Amino acid sequence: KGVIWNSFDCGTPQAPQFASAPQMYVAAESKVVDLPKELTVKAAPNPTTNFFMLTITSNDVKTDARVRVMDAAGRPLNQFNKVVIGSSVTFGQSYTSGSYFAEVSQGTQHKVVKLIKLL
Repeated sequence: KGVIWNSFDCGTPQAPQFASAPQMYVAAESKVVDLPKELTVKAAPNPTTNFFMLTITSNDVKTDARVRVMDAAGRPLNQFNKVVIGSSVTFGQSYTSGSYFAEVSQGTQHKVVKLIKLL
């Protein structure tokens, strides 16, 4: 796999210098770790009098997201498939005033955002 370079060498480590009473000295290790594939959704403007814009981000940029928009009663209004991570989806221009919900899913992750449309 990948190589991580750091300032350590293979020589004998130097003893730490203490100004007061000795403390425990622990050498740090470098490790390669996978970041969690966290899905985030931001809605702006919210509330709005015109349209909503959802911006979807995730550490998993290879898997597209799906957006489903529902009214307060759970009736589906819009669906956007294969939304590229890092992009934005704009909708809601024709919605009447009220509360709406946008469900964003990517793989096994799901986020729901409450949206408010004003007059």
